Amino acid sequence: MISKTGDELDHIDITEMHARLACGELSSIEFTQRCVDRIGKIDPELNAVSAIDHTALVQAARSDQRHRHGADLGALDGIPVLIEDDIDTARLRAAGAVVLGRTAVGGPTHNPYRRDHRPWGSSAGSAVAVAAGFAPIALGTESDGSTVGQAGVCGVVGVQPEFGLVSSHGGGHVSPAGYPVGLFASRVRDAAMCLAALAERPDLTSVAEPMERCRVGLWRYAAGPRRDVAALLISVAEALADGGVEVVDIEPAVPDEIAGLSVLDDVLRDNDIRVIVAPANEPALPIDYRTGVAGLPSSLPAVAGRADISLPAGLVDGLPVGMSVFGPATVAELLGVAVLIERSLGPRPWPDLV
Repeated sequence: MISKTGDELDHIDITEMHARLACGELSSIEFTQRCVDRIGKIDPELNAVSAIDHTALVQAARSDQRHRHGADLGALDGIPVLIEDDIDTARLRAAGAVVLGRTAVGGPTHNPYRRDHRPWGSSAGSAVAVAAGFAPIALGTESDGSTVGQAGVCGVVGVQPEFGLVSSHGGGHVSPAGYPVGLFASRVRDAAMCLAALAERPDLTSVAEPMERCRVGLWRYAAGPRRDVAALLISVAEALADGGVEVVDIEPAVPDEIAGLSVLDDVLRDNDIRVIVAPANEPALPIDYRTGVAGLPSSLPAVAGRADISLPAGLVDGLPVGMSVFGPATVAELLGVAVLIERSLGPRPWPDLV
């Protein structure tokens, strides 16, 4: 489902945005100013952005100049991107992206679907920013599945690459602490294009095409006693089947200590499936910083250092729930399946405040 909210740029992908920038139908200055204006209008309610880069419009002007002179730097040239503090921007800038500003870390950041609810954790500014349409892409640092959890709660795509592909130093290492980088976007291919630039892996864009058919294992782990989430999983399974995905129910036996174990490979092999699909989150909780965030299947690939992609699956009581797609070691092995599942589930929902 998709709300009829936002403007036209909210509902087109980066490929189309870039085509309009390249031909002059849209200028990066206009696009960047639009993002800055929306942040100024809506972010006081959300606290997702800590600072706007004072050179953002200068970066945009340079991109427009490159486009006028046929010196395009690629798919990200002129596209605004928000980043969490301590993430190196060198490769983004080299790809022509407009570094729009920094997202908030440490909270209190608010969920765009219901402002008195949590956006997962205290460093969810990047996920909230994409959910509110502040920028098409945002980057955050990953810790124990936080990327997919934040993406699920905020109703956006979250891509957690395998450990070592991209960290916050830049490249194999893009933050001073070297934390892995997670990406947030409205669509899988948008995130893949950004990841391709960060990792200097152009093949990641080419493999982000939908597979024709595949077999996946549905792990109903996070539904628990919540009948509304269980009902959503039934709808998800039906949508996947209609989209050409063969769905089988699985219940993996997961040991207490999973680091270094081949449990994911065993599950894939024993069930003859390409990926595992499981809820990335339960609906957002009311804001109460005395409570923690419950563990979900997303922690499994995170501890194993494997890739994980969260896709918006729908709303439960007006709050987003995401589906985590994981199992194989690398993001390159997930992208084609994730795009097929994304196509089956349909566009992401948009919060009414946009």
